[in-house]
Amino acid sequence: MSTYSKEQLVSILVRGYQQQLEIYKEMLNIAVKQQQLCAAATFSEEQELASLTALIQARQELMRRLDQQNQVMDKVKKQLAERLGISEINISKLRELLVQNQEPTTSATGSDLVSQLDSVLGPVGSLLQQINELDKESQQQMNIKLKGVKKELDKIQAGKKAKELYQKPFMNQPDPVFLDKKK
Repeated sequence: MSTYSKEQLVSILVRGYQQQLEIYKEMLNIAVKQQQLCAAATFSEEQELASLTALIQARQELMRRLDQQNQVMDKVKKQLAERLGISEINISKLRELLVQNQEPTTSATGSDLVSQLDSVLGPVGSLLQQINELDKESQQQMNIKLKGVKKELDKIQAGKKAKELYQKPFMNQPDPVFLDKKK
């Protein structure tokens, strides 16, 4: 087990969530650009597809960084939960236990740390909601454009089939027969 105090573990969480907040701000900027591109582009140009691909790759890199950081944060939260004797960390329980179990000289520190953690988690949640909304809009716009492309492909396929029908040789046709109706 680590030698970090409960307050140090909360402080590590605060710093970790502050770093995540910055990453989520970058992700929000990319989501805005992606949504604008999805709204404006027809994706018939290779440059538009390349721009979309670059934005998606940038987001994937940010998500990779967040995943790495979440792994560390999960370990810290687990250690803190074990130290506090609880199964899961939440702000109200954390505030109660840190203030209750501290010596009077340090109780403000625990309370301040929990307040700092709370003040970081609020904006993280807000950014996640904004990113989610932008992603929904982008997805809707992409679905509309995909339906348009599908209609165009269907028209092209129908045109190809009609052309093939007119260009097929008449090999499978029976030989013409003259019927004399006078007999």
